[in-house]
Amino acid sequence: MAAQLSLGEMATVISGGGELAKILLEVLSSERHPMKLKRLAKKVSEKGFGSAKNFGSSMIREALKHANHRQMRNGRPPLFIESRPNTWGIAMASDVRLAKSYLSLDRWQGNHHEVLKNALIKQLDALDANALCTVVTLLIERMNYSEITSYTAIGNEVSTLAGFAPRGLANARVAVRLANPSRKLTREDIMAFRGSLHIFDASEGVVIAVGGIEKEAYKEGIIPNLSQISLMNKNDLAEMMIVSEIGVSRFQVEVSYLDEGFFRE
Repeated sequence: MAAQLSLGEMATVISGGGELAKILLEVLSSERHPMKLKRLAKKVSEKGFGSAKNFGSSMIREALKHANHRQMRNGRPPLFIESRPNTWGIAMASDVRLAKSYLSLDRWQGNHHEVLKNALIKQLDALDANALCTVVTLLIERMNYSEITSYTAIGNEVSTLAGFAPRGLANARVAVRLANPSRKLTREDIMAFRGSLHIFDASEGVVIAVGGIEKEAYKEGIIPNLSQISLMNKNDLAEMMIVSEIGVSRFQVEVSYLDEGFFRE
């Protein structure tokens, strides 16, 4: 019996799996049984996915495997399984409750992320200016900025750091300013910062404002043909701290999943 999950629920399960993975899952779900790779490629083509009509069986197989690998890297069970040679189906399709259990694990992970972020925000609210400056310094180091220089405050900001940020094949000199946490960031603050970028030999800037950001400041930061100023509030800062593992620690949770291929061999 096929797992009766909506396509919305399936999209949640395969978040990060890629658009092609979503289409493959949709096709296999509608067929309700494993499919030969050649027929699967034809069905994907009918869905209008780019030039999928030119895909060979080996390319479809690689797409299925790639989706599984991405799932495994994110601590999730595989999506697809080869039930017979050159025949693939949905790995979780044989048991509805098991499929929903996998889905609940994925939702728990998302909910926990939000709870953790909110806890970090409370910690940030309790930090003084010097401690916040330490957090920002650690953050840009974890983001692989090089040749970082600290500058004395020239206005009401806490501090400004500048360094070379990776930009593909080249690096860009970026000034990162920690705004005064006791007040909201204004449009005038952004204008003044942009006008001072030459002091830091920077071509662009980032302002971290845990005290809040006014709407006009956001608009000012993205004016075309001017140096771009990216803005981060405390929610954004907490998110980056999780990604960079600042103030958080990670642990692995082992989850077993049903290997349906074992029972089909």
